[in-house]
Amino acid sequence: QTYLSALLCLTGVGVLELYDPASQLLTLSQLGMGDFWALVQAFGFGACWFVTEELVKDDSDQVIPVTAVQLSTMAFFSMLWALYEGHNSTEYGVIRLFTDPSLINAAEVIVWTGVITTAINRCIETTALGRVGS
Repeated sequence: QTYLSALLCLTGVGVLELYDPASQLLTLSQLGMGDFWALVQAFGFGACWFVTEELVKDDSDQVIPVTAVQLSTMAFFSMLWALYEGHNSTEYGVIRLFTDPSLINAAEVIVWTGVITTAINRCIETTALGRVGS
């Protein structure tokens, strides 16, 4: 049943990615590196949830430390990426995001997304994985 679910999922994503409505054919010519990274990301996401479940299922006191490590790692690599991509930008640089009054709304949205929809949600999901297996 698990393998069938995974196969159906990959088949569905494959059809969505490869179907060309103009020719009504499935074409491989549209595949690119983005498709490769999207597939790798899906496996990484699944592996992350599996490892998280294994870490917290026997000891629910580990939910906060596990979540903290995951979020800290994600924040660190996101910061490196943002600094790398934003260091030459005169329009949307990371420093300007928090110093330019016209961009304060964007900064608030980023903080909301990071704290509420990522950190708190991740903690709730990790707690749930400790109680109910995936």
